[in-house]
Amino acid sequence: MTAIVALLIAVDPIGLGRRWPRRWEPSLAVAVALAVSAVVAMPVLDALDLSPEGFWIAAGIVLLVPGLGRLLAGTTIDVAGPAAPLVAMALATRDGRPSTLAAALAAGAATFAASRLPEGRWTPIAERVIGALMVVIAFDLVRDGVIAV
Repeated sequence: MTAIVALLIAVDPIGLGRRWPRRWEPSLAVAVALAVSAVVAMPVLDALDLSPEGFWIAAGIVLLVPGLGRLLAGTTIDVAGPAAPLVAMALATRDGRPSTLAAALAAGAATFAASRLPEGRWTPIAERVIGALMVVIAFDLVRDGVIAV
C-alpha cells in the first residue's frame, strides 16, 4: 500500500490528466513505463554498481524538484519528467517488485480517471497538495536511504 500511494503522488495523475489527451494511450504509457522501471531496477543498479540505499537518496532529491515546483507555483509544468520512473525503481528495491508493479497499474488507472475530471478552481489547490506530498515522499526516500547507509 505504501508503494501505491508513493507512486501515485510521484506520477501526479491530476497533472498528467490535465496536460495529456483524454484518451487511454497516455495512461497505458504511464503504467508500462513505471512497470518497466520496476522490473529493470536491480539490473540497472547492479550494472552501474550503485547501492539501492544511495539510489533512494538520489530518487528523493530528484522528486524534490517537481514537488517544490508544484507546491510553490500550483501548476504542473514538468509532466512526464524523470522523477516517477526513478521513484518506481527506488520503490522496487525498497518495497519489492510485486507491490511496485501493482502501484504502476494503479498509477495508470488513476491517470486515466484523472483525465476525465473537469478542470476548475480546485486544480491549483490539488496541485499544491500533490506538491506538498511529493516533498514528503522525497524526504521519506532520502531518510530511508540515509538510515540504511
